Amino acid sequence: MRLPLWLRSLLVRGGAIPPASGGSIKLPTYAIVGLRPVKAERTADGGMQVLAYDWKTGEFVPDGSYLAHLFMPSMLEDAGGDIDYVSKGEFERRVNELRSKRC
Repeated sequence: MRLPLWLRSLLVRGGAIPPASGGSIKLPTYAIVGLRPVKAERTADGGMQVLAYDWKTGEFVPDGSYLAHLFMPSMLEDAGGDIDYVSKGEFERRVNELRSKRC
């Protein structure tokens, strides 16, 4: 499936959506996609950034490839796969669990 041009351009920019894009996306959004914690949060300029847990560093890095997973899962070939939307508390608990296993 070919993604729409507007979505492909977001992926090229690393997941940051400019504030002028409008829309009513709920931020912050916390999810576990497969086993990876992924979050979308508002940037200082009012835009949005998608961040994914980096297995090597244990930190969050910009990753626009998860944008469709969070907000348009029905557009994906696998209908979004395994996505578990969680509260901030549950998200932090799972992230801390992953980080503790790295030590």
